[in-house]
Amino acid sequence: MNQKHPRKNLLFAVMVFSSGVLVVLIEFTRKYFVDQRKSEKAKAEKQKAKGALEHRFVTIETELKRIHETQRRHEELLKFIVHARMADERRKTREESRSYWSWLAAPVFGDSISPQQKGDQQQ
Repeated sequence: MNQKHPRKNLLFAVMVFSSGVLVVLIEFTRKYFVDQRKSEKAKAEKQKAKGALEHRFVTIETELKRIHETQRRHEELLKFIVHARMADERRKTREESRSYWSWLAAPVFGDSISPQQKGDQQQ
């Protein structure tokens, strides 16, 4: 009569099952919190990368605006230089034309020295 009591076997089985369930619950809880921490870290890294990317775009946009402004100023300066050269060329052409007509009219009107030569002699 060395048999164990059936209730003790049932109680032992319930205790083993309960401890197994408890271990599984603890493991799932631990895994849940580990996964949650990993998810939070991934979200934080994603936000950080997004912020860095936005900063890069803002920097590029600012640089492009600066380049466009510089280009606009250079174009204005170039227009000014071109207009000044054109005005200078027109002035020289007028002076050359006047001196040519003066030279051409000198024998008729008695003046053999061009106005430009007169200015050079007076100086």
